[in-house]
Amino acid sequence: MNKRTRSVCPVNLSSTYEYPHLIVPVNECNLNTALGNGHPLYPPCSNFDIPAFRAGKTSSLVFILPTKTQQWWDQYTMSGAGAINVYKLPNPASTISTFNNIDAGELVGSVPNLTPGSVCTISSGPCTPRQKLGNRIDPLETLTCSIFKIVIGC
Repeated sequence: MNKRTRSVCPVNLSSTYEYPHLIVPVNECNLNTALGNGHPLYPPCSNFDIPAFRAGKTSSLVFILPTKTQQWWDQYTMSGAGAINVYKLPNPASTISTFNNIDAGELVGSVPNLTPGSVCTISSGPCTPRQKLGNRIDPLETLTCSIFKIVIGC
């Protein structure tokens, strides 16, 4: 479990938080190919491990799209107009997840217009402590983007 402090985070998160502990891309053009952890060109599935001390609290899934000048992110590319839908997976992703073996999941929220520098709360609800939660992000319209990841503590 990694805890980070608000004092170095560029977004004002109101308490300690979790970030994805596994990011696995899936590709509808390679239905049965496992791309492993962190392939930069395909939409990701991600897992969050919810610690026991979060029992009884409310959890929010927040999507942050940094500007390219923010030093705490690897550079990413984004082209086309678009949005994303975010789905809660019935089972967590793994490093051998493929487009065909990831369940569709339940739509939990959308970001209707991706804009660098934006922060969007996708969903909120009760914490499920001691569980691994999986999500899938699907780009919509003509959006293409590379996956970006945090490179320093936030």
